[in-house]
Amino acid sequence: MSSGGDAHGTPDGAAVDGRGVPDSNVDAAGESVQGDGGAGGTPAAEGGALREAGLVNPPAAEVATGAAEVAAGKAEETAGEACGTTAAGDSAAGGPCAGQGEGAVAASEPAHADGGAGGTPAAEGGALGEAGLVNRPAAEVATGKGEETAEEACGTTAAGGSAAGGPCAGQGEGAVAASEPASGSCVTAGDARRAAAHWARSVGCHLPGVWGIYLSGSVVEAPDQQLWPPWSDVDLMLVTDGPGGELPREKFLHRGVLLEASPLPAQRLASPEAVLADYHLAQGLRRNTLLCDPDGRLAPLQRAVEAQFARRRWVRARMAQAMEKSQRGLSGLDPASPFWAQVNGWAFSTGVMTHVLLVAALRNPTVRRRYHAVRELLLAAGRAPLHEALLEALGSAYWTAAQARGHLEALLETVDACGALMRTPLPWSADLTASSRPILSQGLRADIEAGGHREAAFWIVATAARCQGVLAADGSPADRARHGGPWRWLLEDLGIPDERALLQRAALGRALLPRVLAAGEELLAENPAVWERED
Repeated sequence: MSSGGDAHGTPDGAAVDGRGVPDSNVDAAGESVQGDGGAGGTPAAEGGALREAGLVNPPAAEVATGAAEVAAGKAEETAGEACGTTAAGDSAAGGPCAGQGEGAVAASEPAHADGGAGGTPAAEGGALGEAGLVNRPAAEVATGKGEETAEEACGTTAAGGSAAGGPCAGQGEGAVAASEPASGSCVTAGDARRAAAHWARSVGCHLPGVWGIYLSGSVVEAPDQQLWPPWSDVDLMLVTDGPGGELPREKFLHRGVLLEASPLPAQRLASPEAVLADYHLAQGLRRNTLLCDPDGRLAPLQRAVEAQFARRRWVRARMAQAMEKSQRGLSGLDPASPFWAQVNGWAFSTGVMTHVLLVAALRNPTVRRRYHAVRELLLAAGRAPLHEALLEALGSAYWTAAQARGHLEALLETVDACGALMRTPLPWSADLTASSRPILSQGLRADIEAGGHREAAFWIVATAARCQGVLAADGSPADRARHGGPWRWLLEDLGIPDERALLQRAALGRALLPRVLAAGEELLAENPAVWERED
């Protein structure tokens, strides 16, 4: 998923108006395809197009039931159930997939009829082997053999609590709020993919202007039986033209899984070359994760991207794109913009340096956890000093876990206040809704407790800056005063209390860029998966 616009937390490198709101005329390229503040998230109070279309923020009982169904392996409809097919495999009259390719579907292939990947050979898996059934024998697929129940997978008791020592112990037991996924349900990555596929085929593919959907982000590479944390969203890219281009980016629960649906204008997929040079788009299409492609328009593009993804010239092109984004953002902080918008732009532009390295290593350029991902990469490569330099540029190199916990708790109070206040559509509105709260309340807390408190600072400051944008747009003077103290405290701890300090920090980041690029070239040269064909 992947996972909005990066350099300024708005469309990539976007200018902002007097309130820090993105200029709508700026190209919406950048991290919107990974779910990081994409164009036009709709406040929860307004409902939004996806909420009207289906299953966004369902009641608490439905959330709990859906989570249990996913964990028990009940969420995945058969091709016949999803498409209204008959026992013989033909599309029933009036079924949602009628006329999209009838006949029996092999267990190892994605179904044309339900908007699958367009007949990818079974050996390639195809749409993650029906969104989670990868390389499993046909008999197991047909009977459900090998799917553990929630109790078997998690060691849960009949009462629903986690049994001592179960792999889900400590994930949070008891009642589930309507806005948060059930944290004790022990959903796997395969379950999450199946929930995403169900929504894509039953709802997403029928939205106006949507002619293709594919999975993106970290869920793509996760093993089928890996536990999927309730605070991790699943990124769905909705390829749109016509009226579908107006769809907002939204996060919502479906069958107990947090999904993020992001519109992707079709013109950005104009050619394989355009995709291969874009590090977020290329990552999302490097594998066949197509969930909806009824006209077969996406499948040839995906195959072309997959074939060339690891070619040296394209890896370098994507590294150059990330370098340019970081350089442009760090050089272009606008003193006429509100300070919170300058901080937001600086944070994302600084954070893009991690993407240069992740792209060089052919790793997922994740959004929220970018510093965690680059730490894993650099420590394994024997380059720990560079990671420390990246944290120094962020300002959190010397943070303690207690500091991070304190800032997180203060941030949660501000986020809850902003969720109630939001009226003005902003590019990152979806990240401040009740559906997104587990990412902070559970995900960031888990990162901090696991020793990633310094790396967690990135998403803390990014979210805090966005909250200040909401308060500026929709808050009262009293609201801004109430939440101004924690904001100033955070800036002090990052060493950027004012514009002068922020400009100095941006200069520090620019000075680090050549070192980052040199390390990226070394990682590229050391990677045996990267190749170059002699033309």
